[in-house]
Amino acid sequence: MPERIKLRKALNYIDFHFREPITLKQAAAHTSWSPNYFSEKFSTIIGQSFQQYVQEHRLQYAHRLLLNSSLPVTEIAMASGFNSLPYFIRCFKSKYGVSPSAGRRVL
Repeated sequence: MPERIKLRKALNYIDFHFREPITLKQAAAHTSWSPNYFSEKFSTIIGQSFQQYVQEHRLQYAHRLLLNSSLPVTEIAMASGFNSLPYFIRCFKSKYGVSPSAGRRVL
């Protein structure tokens, strides 16, 4: 099976499970590659690390929730797969340049 097809299986898994705690090992299991090989191939083909990819999905989901719901920021962080509010705020600010609360009003 070509590498990109194997990787697509892992990407589908990530896309459906990014809101849960997800590990590199779990994603690699969908390719039959070792976690180390998966990590290397993932970065080469996708252009970002596994962790960056998962975090990007979580931040995009959180951003949509901020814009389209009145849920508290803490609930949005947890619903998006972040297990720490301070970490979520730091990641959100790094990506969008504003806090999640400000992002609700500005972005």
